Amino acid sequence: MVRFLRHSIAPLLVGALVSLWSGPAAAECLPWSSAGPVIQKNGLIPAGRIYNQIQSQHKGQIIKATLCRNGDSFRYKFTVLGSKGDVKSVSVDARTGR
Repeated sequence: MVRFLRHSIAPLLVGALVSLWSGPAAAECLPWSSAGPVIQKNGLIPAGRIYNQIQSQHKGQIIKATLCRNGDSFRYKFTVLGSKGDVKSVSVDARTGR
């Protein structure tokens, strides 16, 4: 019984702690496929242009792309897999491209 409780409750506790740790200031992120209307509505740099910019600058394969909003600020966030297996996180201001 103790073993069952330890294996079933521990993941729930870890999940609760992670959600508390992230706090209320965490950014709201959208998957790449859902970002189009938000980009258009807020006059952000087109997603394709930023995607191509990251692809050429970092010489790797983008394996994850999201658009995140934190208050009035928007950021494109990318996870890039390098040619040698290295993984980079890249964040770009969606209004300026920097």
